[in-house]
Amino acid sequence: MPTPIVAYFSLEMMLESDIPTYAGGLGVLAGDILRSCADLHIPAIGISLVYSGDTFYQSVSPDGSQTFIKQDWQKLDQLTKLPNVIEIKIANTKVSVGCWRYDIVGLSGFVIPIFLLDTNLAVNPSWIRDITKNLYATGDYRLMQEILIGFAGIKILPTLGYTSIPTYHLNEGHTAFVPLALLAENNYQDEVVKKGCVFTTHTPIPEGHDKFQFYTAYRLAGDYLPWHI
Repeated sequence: MPTPIVAYFSLEMMLESDIPTYAGGLGVLAGDILRSCADLHIPAIGISLVYSGDTFYQSVSPDGSQTFIKQDWQKLDQLTKLPNVIEIKIANTKVSVGCWRYDIVGLSGFVIPIFLLDTNLAVNPSWIRDITKNLYATGDYRLMQEILIGFAGIKILPTLGYTSIPTYHLNEGHTAFVPLALLAENNYQDEVVKKGCVFTTHTPIPEGHDKFQFYTAYRLAGDYLPWHI
């Protein structure tokens, strides 16, 4: 694959219909964009999370009632475990972050690699392992997932061989920590980071975006937050 021109970050991403890394339209569109890159030979990579909690198939009966059947899915069924492990801090606690790979293959064989971050590692305490338990966790866990994809997502790239990506595409506000991680990589030059980031929103109203108190952000993200913002 040529050197990537864009790294696409999204908290959910549809890779295949039976891989539980997406919840709905936002994830389907993220997957569609990356499949289009594969078909059009646009060198890109994707960064997301992989989840270890229980997932379910939904079935709708003729009378309109819903039933749910537990999905028996294991990461190794369709993903490749990579040896790469990096460390970040969340709530002043060391977090080991692993990585899985999935390849989107275009019509002519062009490959777009997707890298999925995972905290469900034996070295982590149980509450850290739960960060990647469920897609769109609530409360502190939601913010911890966003810290994870931002700071761990940027930190793991050099270990995967990617050191100079010109554009970072942020899919929805869940990836808002990506540019903050990039600030530390670029000597806190705001304008340099701005030039390298683009943003897609699917819900352009205030109710569609997460909000967290400053004390919560500083309690969980700590020194990762730049002092001048």
